[in-house]
Amino acid sequence: MISYRTGGAGDWKADGKPGDGFFLVTVDGEPYWGDAIGQIPFAVDKFTDDLESTGSAESARESTIATGQRFGDGSLIGGESDNSNSYDNAMIRRAINWATKRYIIVDSPCEEGKNYTIGRTEYSANNLSLQSHENQ
Repeated sequence: MISYRTGGAGDWKADGKPGDGFFLVTVDGEPYWGDAIGQIPFAVDKFTDDLESTGSAESARESTIATGQRFGDGSLIGGESDNSNSYDNAMIRRAINWATKRYIIVDSPCEEGKNYTIGRTEYSANNLSLQSHENQ
């Protein structure tokens, strides 16, 4: 998760600020700030990490939203939380809503101390659209 910090390997705009302040992409024909779209891989990664560690989609959802807000400006130390309904937070919620349908808990033998593993459904990435995030 540390790679998503400002300037980290997961910060797609680490070299300069190519998406800062500009519409770069469209989703379902709607323009979005390029920076907001970068929240999708962060949110899916964080959600699946938390789902794997807790076994609870609800807990993973809450933790991912809280983490996205707490580190909303990309700073690890001394940053400002973003509790607004910004593009970034909307994208985090959208990604989580998709991930709850894509990744599931499966009862199966696995590593010591756990009685479940994370499974992947056939829920398509094409469903990551405006219409699929009804649980915001």
